[in-house]
Amino acid sequence: MRPEIMRYLEGAGFGWIAALVPRPGLMYGIALAVLTVVFLRRAKSFGLDHQRALEIVLSAAVGAVIGTRLFYLITTGDLLRLDFLEWFKLSRGTASWGAYLGGIIGTVLYTGFTRIPVWPYIDTAASVVALGPFVARWSCFLRGDDFGRVTDVSWAVQFPAGSLPHQAHVAAGLLPSTAEASLAVHPFQLYLLVNALVVFLILTAIWRRWRDRPGVTFG
Repeated sequence: MRPEIMRYLEGAGFGWIAALVPRPGLMYGIALAVLTVVFLRRAKSFGLDHQRALEIVLSAAVGAVIGTRLFYLITTGDLLRLDFLEWFKLSRGTASWGAYLGGIIGTVLYTGFTRIPVWPYIDTAASVVALGPFVARWSCFLRGDDFGRVTDVSWAVQFPAGSLPHQAHVAAGLLPSTAEASLAVHPFQLYLLVNALVVFLILTAIWRRWRDRPGVTFG
């Protein structure tokens, strides 16, 4: 989808904006940066130690990276099906729930090791975590994964030949392999993006009101 967006912008006379359209993989780095900045600002406003908060970001990030891959290997059965070295060879294969669980485990392990209270940090992290999918789902849209069902709604989108939706529709016999684009589908990635923004706003309100009550925001 990224090349299509760039061509559209260039055709509309916005070539300078087209050059700013990020590559899908970059969106994950941007998501981590946004999460880090907002988390550190909220931790500071809550009176939490800045150095500890930064180290928790690193611990949670490591846990999330490990968790997102491990969760995928477990749920798909690849953990038992593949040889050990093959676990790390596949370029694709992650799961969001693995990132959430891994980030939580990384945070809990760090706070336990350093003997600092876990709830102030994990509640603050919970208040900002939805910003991750809010930013990262743009990567899904640019890449074309997590696409929606075929539809005729006016806001449906089509992905170019070679994209995941196009490949799926060809494999299902819905399109010839020579088709220039997929069938029109729901922009499900954008639905998830909006959902994440709503969740972020709700959790922010909960954290601001009940952040002095351990575990409420996380719960």
